[in-house]
Amino acid sequence: MSRWTVRFATPEDYYRLVPAQHINSNWVREPVVSWQQNGPVIINDYPWVVHENVRHRFNPKETCRFDMVTRDGMYAVVSWDEGPCDTTYNQCADHRNRTNWQNNSNRNFCAERVGARFRNDGRVPYSSLPTAPDRDLTGGVDVWAAPERRVERRDDDRREEPNRGNDRDSVRFGPWNNYGRNGYVYGGARVFRTYPEVFYAARAGQLPGCEVKRARFNLGGCHWKAEVMNRHYPFNENEVCSSPRRAARVGCNISNSQEENVGCLLAMAINQGYCR
Repeated sequence: MSRWTVRFATPEDYYRLVPAQHINSNWVREPVVSWQQNGPVIINDYPWVVHENVRHRFNPKETCRFDMVTRDGMYAVVSWDEGPCDTTYNQCADHRNRTNWQNNSNRNFCAERVGARFRNDGRVPYSSLPTAPDRDLTGGVDVWAAPERRVERRDDDRREEPNRGNDRDSVRFGPWNNYGRNGYVYGGARVFRTYPEVFYAARAGQLPGCEVKRARFNLGGCHWKAEVMNRHYPFNENEVCSSPRRAARVGCNISNSQEENVGCLLAMAINQGYCR
């Protein structure tokens, strides 16, 4: 069962709260702060997905209308019917990635279409600057950038829990991509410093409800796949697994190490409240 609740009962409930300067013609293009990388992110306990410094709703309990839009002329190339936000975004993103790769370009992007009532006719210029942190009208009042962490080089391999500020840490309240080699990964009471540590903890059965399993049937060259609550993870992304090419679909092509890549996938799950 999804942990998410309905914040916007209809797409229009969301559109009316988007600042006019973040609607580009017929499409919502809400920018995020520059430190946010591509991939799923939770802001104020609400699920988003970020691509090229623009965030999109990713709540499976709400509905969205996505278009694949071309920058050449700003018109919809492909449109999807209204459906669950995570599913329709993934459908659009798959088509966008495939089309851009085939054309060796970056001319297409995905965005929610707003219709005539909320469209921006140009009287308010579009701005690529994000909403001020204290005025995030769509997500609450507490959007914050994860603090920079400086990790001293160590000769030993012991774990040390980093200092926390304001009773928060970078996993429960920040983007999953703050995990990684130079940061810390929290998994419940344990502290992980690298994606491979997440992988080995899952293999040892130390992440409740989350597993790493051998990929079978030559799944895109993958050696491993992630499962959460006995379902393939990421949900609705059945072709994503540990090979760099497949993991790249959700921003987890960390290296040629498939153990590290699948550890990144489970880091996403940890940040969404699983594996604890």
